[in-house]
Amino acid sequence: MASRYHWLQGGGTTAFHGQTIFDPVNLVVPAGGTMKRFQLRGCNVLGYSEQTNRNALHPLVWTSLVEIIGGGYGTRTIYQTTRRIPMDLVGVYNSLALPGPTAQYAQYVSAGDNELGFNKRCSYGLSTGPGFTVRYTSAIFDYPGGSGTPTGPVSFTFAVLYYL
Repeated sequence: MASRYHWLQGGGTTAFHGQTIFDPVNLVVPAGGTMKRFQLRGCNVLGYSEQTNRNALHPLVWTSLVEIIGGGYGTRTIYQTTRRIPMDLVGVYNSLALPGPTAQYAQYVSAGDNELGFNKRCSYGLSTGPGFTVRYTSAIFDYPGGSGTPTGPVSFTFAVLYYL
């Protein structure tokens, strides 16, 4: 049998509301396989929040953790990062509102592959070794104290390239 490269992939599409921990993605590299690359791609985070208090709006961050679990490695962290999700704030002041002037603030957050994605080379596994599981865990965290937490859709794909 000729050796060749294979892709494994998984991911998720869901909604977030401020602090959200996503279901882990577990990808199994079979016995005799050598993992050569792992990547996060197809990222899409969109969110919106509206408040009357500008101090209630806070930035969000995305955390990523890639681990190898099982096989000959036990549990090993091979990559970890925390990245800020870009946001825009818009404020509108209405001096004619009754019973008095009011302010309205909107927060828009958005991120994609340029902000959250990664593509890392590696070499884990042996042609004579056991299989192992690569686990990707991710979450969105907001800063404490904010009551104007953005909500919206999120999607991503985690992929592993291995040689067998």
